[in-house]
Amino acid sequence: EGEFTQGHRALISAEKADHITIVGPGSIFGPPLSVSRLRNPRGPALIEFAECTNVVLDGFSTQYQQLWSIHPVLCQNLTARNLTIRSINFNGDGIDVDSCQDVLIEHCNIDTGDDAISLKSGRGMEAVRLARPTQNVVIRDCALVSSIFAGLGVGSEMSGGIRNVRIEHCLIAGR
Repeated sequence: EGEFTQGHRALISAEKADHITIVGPGSIFGPPLSVSRLRNPRGPALIEFAECTNVVLDGFSTQYQQLWSIHPVLCQNLTARNLTIRSINFNGDGIDVDSCQDVLIEHCNIDTGDDAISLKSGRGMEAVRLARPTQNVVIRDCALVSSIFAGLGVGSEMSGGIRNVRIEHCLIAGR
């Protein structure tokens, strides 16, 4: 949650990998609430990539009860398109882009209990020292709905910086 700490492993995860593609149609359902509520260490995201390049997520749906559905951290060249993402409880985010660059999110329908999309770059001095901002992000033609918080959130963890973000033709709404 903003600091680079080890947590429970995501259902789908990769670290320092290149050319990852998950293409639909299909659905990915998260574990039961008892697993997604874990906090010590951090509970699992549904899909999480760390230090990966050339990642494409296209044409599938996810449903997760809590925490983050898709969490790329320290990734480069990430495309998420034609996704339907649902979280059904408080603190369920859609896509949390964390310290990534060259990101395209398009034609996604995200309805969550927390942030539909959240742009982050770490918390505290560790993130400042790492100096890996989230940058060069395009979000377009998406429907972003949140029942409690933000359709599109910038932060709350952003000590590494966030820059060059463009949002085009999106519907951002509360429920």
